[in-house]
Amino acid sequence: MTDWLFAPPIWLVLVIVIAGIAVFIYANARTSTQGRLGGVAIAIAGVLLFVVGRFVDTPLEACVKRTYAIIAAVEAADWTKMESLLNNNTSVMNFRGAKEIADGARKRADQFGLKRAFVLGRDQVQRQNVIDVVVSVLSEQNMPPQIRTTWRFKYEVRSDGILLSEIAPESTGELSADQMRQRLGK
Repeated sequence: MTDWLFAPPIWLVLVIVIAGIAVFIYANARTSTQGRLGGVAIAIAGVLLFVVGRFVDTPLEACVKRTYAIIAAVEAADWTKMESLLNNNTSVMNFRGAKEIADGARKRADQFGLKRAFVLGRDQVQRQNVIDVVVSVLSEQNMPPQIRTTWRFKYEVRSDGILLSEIAPESTGELSADQMRQRLGK
C-alpha cells in the first residue's frame, strides 16, 4: 500500500488528474457546482499524490540513498561522514561499531590506494522490516588496478528509525566472499 502512496507510478497520477478534469468539464457543462468542486478535488488529489511520491522517501528509498552516501564517503575519504552514516551496532566482517568500521575502512583504503569507487548496479529487497540493498562496486586502486566487489547492506526498520545492522561481502566472478574477508580482515 505504501508503494502506491509514496512511490506512485506516473500513469496512476495522470489517470487521477485526467479523471478530475473530466468530472470538472462534465459538471461544468451541466452547471453543477458540487460536481465542479468534486472534479477539482480529484485533480488536486492527483497532484498531491505526485508531490508526496516525489518528496517523501519510503524506508526502502532512504536505505538506498544511505548506501550510496556510505560509498561516496569511502570514495571521498570522508571518514567522519562515513562514521555518521553507520550505527554503533553495525558490523562488517570482524569490525563492529561505527568508529571501528570507519578506522578499518581508512586503513584498507590507504593500504590498497583507493582512488575511485563506481556503483555498477544495485538490487534492493524489502521483506517486512528487513531491507537488503545489494550493490556491485567497481573500485580503482593501486593494487590490483580495478576490482569488482559486491556488498549486501542489511537494514532493519524499527519504530525508532532505520538501523544498518550489517555490511557483508558477496561472492562475485572475481572474488569469493571468503577471499574478500581474507583481504580485508583485521
